[in-house]
Amino acid sequence: MKKLFQKTVLLLFSTSLLLTSCNEESSEQNLNSKSKADLYLRSFYKTDYHIGKSVEGRMLNSNISANARTIELEDVVLEEIFIGDDERARGYIVTDKATDEFLYFVDVDRINFKLTAYDPSVNETIIKENIHLLQEWAESNQLDFVKLFEDYNQSMSTGNQERRRFWGWTEWTKVGGCDEGWQTVMRKHYILGVRDDIEYNEVRC
Repeated sequence: MKKLFQKTVLLLFSTSLLLTSCNEESSEQNLNSKSKADLYLRSFYKTDYHIGKSVEGRMLNSNISANARTIELEDVVLEEIFIGDDERARGYIVTDKATDEFLYFVDVDRINFKLTAYDPSVNETIIKENIHLLQEWAESNQLDFVKLFEDYNQSMSTGNQERRRFWGWTEWTKVGGCDEGWQTVMRKHYILGVRDDIEYNEVRC
């Protein structure tokens, strides 16, 4: 009986240690993710910032083809970034809802019409000029990415949605038919669900 009691206590103690270790590891990962985002934002803006409105939604997994028969969606959170006494958000950050992983960042310079986008997974920075020429500029009150994110999620939830990428290039798709041995192909680029670029190419057919 005494041995059975000792084994039970040992099992409960081991389970407690395992759960504590898992919780500490999860907390440490979340802290590291938030720290990475904080360090980047302070480096980019070189001043203090504060978080504004937070919106939850889902995005099309960038590793999945937008033309796939089945799609994979990720739960994410988009937050506004305010600088100083600015009355409207200057930046927007996207994190994984479950892990707080820093996924994407966008800064909208509405004075100089410049957008800066950053993908920490590949350490890639994209700069777009003349963003006031984008269709979404007028439709979303000068690229209000909270509104754009809500619109993106609504389009993804409908039965006839265009499976837009949330970030990056789509696959090449054919445009028209084969003409004298040449085929026109096209791909689109998206930043937080907004198409910001389109490329055409000619390939043999």
